[in-house]
Amino acid sequence: MVATQETGSGPLKRAYGVRSLRPNAFLVLSIVFLAAAAYDLSDGVLFLGDIDDHLRAIQVRQLLSGKGWYDLTITGIAMPGPYVSPWSRLIDAPYVAITWVLSHVLGSEQALTTAFNIWPPLMMLAFAWFSAGCMAKLVPGRGNIAPLHALVAALAMIYASLEFVPGRIDHHNAQLVTLAAASYGVLCWSPAGGVLMAGALALSVTIGLETLPLIAVLWSALALAWIARRPGADGIFRAFSVAMTVLAPLATLVFAGPGVLFGIQNDIFSAPYVAAFAGFALISALSATFLPPQASTAKRLAALAIPGLLLLAAIVVAMPGVLAGPYAIVDPVSRELWLEHVDQEHTVLLLLRGGLLSATFDIALQTTIAISAGMLAWRSLKEGQSAPAIVLAMGVAAFLANLEAFRFVRFPAALLPLFIPQLLAHLASSSLETQKRLVVMFGGLTLVFGCLFQAVAIAMPVQRELRSVDAADFLMNDTCSAADRKAMKALPPGLYMVTPAVGLTILEQAPSGVRVADISYHRASPGMRRMFDALYLSDPSARKSALAPFDYVAFCAYPDAAKALFIPPPGSLFEALLKDNPGDALVPQPVSGSRHLKLYRIDHDRL
Repeated sequence: MVATQETGSGPLKRAYGVRSLRPNAFLVLSIVFLAAAAYDLSDGVLFLGDIDDHLRAIQVRQLLSGKGWYDLTITGIAMPGPYVSPWSRLIDAPYVAITWVLSHVLGSEQALTTAFNIWPPLMMLAFAWFSAGCMAKLVPGRGNIAPLHALVAALAMIYASLEFVPGRIDHHNAQLVTLAAASYGVLCWSPAGGVLMAGALALSVTIGLETLPLIAVLWSALALAWIARRPGADGIFRAFSVAMTVLAPLATLVFAGPGVLFGIQNDIFSAPYVAAFAGFALISALSATFLPPQASTAKRLAALAIPGLLLLAAIVVAMPGVLAGPYAIVDPVSRELWLEHVDQEHTVLLLLRGGLLSATFDIALQTTIAISAGMLAWRSLKEGQSAPAIVLAMGVAAFLANLEAFRFVRFPAALLPLFIPQLLAHLASSSLETQKRLVVMFGGLTLVFGCLFQAVAIAMPVQRELRSVDAADFLMNDTCSAADRKAMKALPPGLYMVTPAVGLTILEQAPSGVRVADISYHRASPGMRRMFDALYLSDPSARKSALAPFDYVAFCAYPDAAKALFIPPPGSLFEALLKDNPGDALVPQPVSGSRHLKLYRIDHDRL
């Protein structure tokens, strides 16, 4: 039996379940997560580290150097037009604040480095706190969680916890905190929990749109609970709706600015999304406030559905471009040669197809958890308790999203293990014979699902195999050495045509006045298209047009072993650069102290 309270009344302390949260689970989660972080740091290479960490550091540094709060243009990128970051200031703010405080006792660079190292673990503790709170709400009795049960859950959440390793300053760790907080808010099943949930979700979409499918499922499930007149649903739904009406536009205004709040952009939480969130929330708030408690299910459904559909139609008519999706900016050439080569944009089953046994186990275990927790959630629904089913629905949505694209892989790893202590407590409370039967059943289900997913992964048709590479993929490599990076600090001012990885490296190292054409981000697609036309494709007229605005070509030479692995397009500038014979139009320039970095001044008259 699930112990979640669904009264919607009582003081704030009881509503937030402070008494039900025993320290054992929080301590176990924290210790396991910190141990995993220490192991990840041991070799100096972050397991989940990626280029987003580098660009986030650049964005934070530029904010500290005097860039305006609402000025999200990244100085140093010109395609040749400016690059405007899709990232709000919400993630930047803690690093800037910590750096400002520490700069009074440390040097500015050391203070910033320290901020990058201490804020992710602090978020880890918040994630562990909310996760432990969710587990305490789910287990039977008074929320006591056996340390062993918490340990099993913590181990199942390891992948998600690695987002909080020091130096991992991408925004996914903050998204995990917001999802854990929102889940806790649901499980509180009170007006205070509704406000917490609204705040967490408003911040989540301000950070990025990756959690949008999960939020849609959670919001829909909460609305269905209200429509079906579930016990306690009126209070939490009303509080959530009123808070979301205010917080969605407010968070956007504070952390992204009026330009984003009233602008139409596909890939960030801008006017179309704000209108949908605030509009649906207002409709829900009015319905929950003015419909009498005894209103029928049909009236409740109509009160939400009719104005909601009209609002959705109005948004589509007024702002139709949003239907194109977040990657609408990516041109066909860049999509074919870059975006479709990015592994995380494809199903997680590619990891299974590639022989990653840990991924097979994780997916099989998550499926078993979802089914087993679903049985207990169904029992709770029959007993009048809706919150566990709503949180589970969000976890299942994350699992399904992961099957679509494994950029979502961190979310089911954070949400579904929340149910492990509940399942193990249910097992422990059963008779010995029942325990044996359930262990065999759970183990058998995990094995069956592992084999099933593995079979599907092997049999499914794919456009590209995991880790398959061609010449376009090698164009994305960064072969610059430490000496080359140091030499970049002395590059002359100008506009540089570069490959994306070299562009990001130059952006980190080069002095003011040096601007690069492209980096590996979807909003840099105009620059990437010029790069493909200039370096990769073989049309001389397109090459000349692409190079026309630029002063230099910078290129890090490839080792012979790397060049032996692929064949560049014949007649391309990429091929000529690999042969160190780019032609008369590219005039070699000296680069003191470099090993692989080649610099060429463009003679436009000879192109």
